[in-house]
Amino acid sequence: MQLATKAPKAMSRPTDLYVVKLLGKISEGKRVMSCRKGEKVFSQGVHADAIYFVQAGRVKITVVSSSGKEAVLALLGPHDFFW
Repeated sequence: MQLATKAPKAMSRPTDLYVVKLLGKISEGKRVMSCRKGEKVFSQGVHADAIYFVQAGRVKITVVSSSGKEAVLALLGPHDFFW
């Protein structure tokens, strides 16, 4: 899974070429990260300070209740955003 941070919010399912051009224009604050399967990008309760754009792979968004039960909120793939 590869993620690029600091991408704009207002996009839904853009084409690959459009994404490459758009992300290429973001010069400040952008960072590409590669994560392994099962690796946490951030944890519940931690202040979110970035917007993540999924370039490749899949991301599972989960929440854990006070009793310890985990619920899947979303499954994201290429061209999806989360924050």
